[in-house]
Amino acid sequence: MQSRRLRPVAALTLALLAAPFLAASAVAQTDAPAGPVKKLTVVSWLSTTTDSVRLAVRLTTKATETVTRPDQAKPLPAVRAEGPPPPMAPPSVTDPSTWIWPADGPVTSPFGRRWGRMHEGVDIDAAYGSPVVAAHRGTVVQAGWGMRGYGRVVHIDHGDGLLTSYNHLASISATVGQVVEQGAVVGTVGASGSVTAAHLHYEVREHGVARNPATWLPAGGASTAGNPG
Repeated sequence: MQSRRLRPVAALTLALLAAPFLAASAVAQTDAPAGPVKKLTVVSWLSTTTDSVRLAVRLTTKATETVTRPDQAKPLPAVRAEGPPPPMAPPSVTDPSTWIWPADGPVTSPFGRRWGRMHEGVDIDAAYGSPVVAAHRGTVVQAGWGMRGYGRVVHIDHGDGLLTSYNHLASISATVGQVVEQGAVVGTVGASGSVTAAHLHYEVREHGVARNPATWLPAGGASTAGNPG
């Protein structure tokens, strides 16, 4: 492919190189007297032709040097298609700041000693029938009637040894083995079991040990308003 492109250029170069010699021969064979004017004209023409040939040779050489063979051409950079962004990783259960409140209401009875015994959770004064939601993503491991006066309960295993317990529910909308996302409704606030008023008794257990749920409640704290459980 390369040699075919250079053939016309090479032919032109040969023609230009031969032109001065052919012209010189034609001048030598003429019968006209070689006057000064004609001699100057011939010499000037030959000089001009020689310069043109040299210029053509330089251009031809430069063109030959800049020709790139197809197998030497650099490939164009590959165009990378932009796909959708990767999905965001779920929040870590070990980070308390990623948890949410399980019900809407103030804490009326905090974690600790109460009435001569240990209160292993917090009581949230939420309206009867209002939704109770999963504080974090997890798997439901218990859903039904609980023990020791807890009434209807839902327990969610969040992994890393963390388990949450939602108690005294009026109704349950989760089933054992169900994977629930954070914020999913698992029941409604009620007054089942041993209570004095409707509320949510909420517990957090770490490797089976009851912990203060205030650690996992955003802007935690306790309120003295409302009815204790």
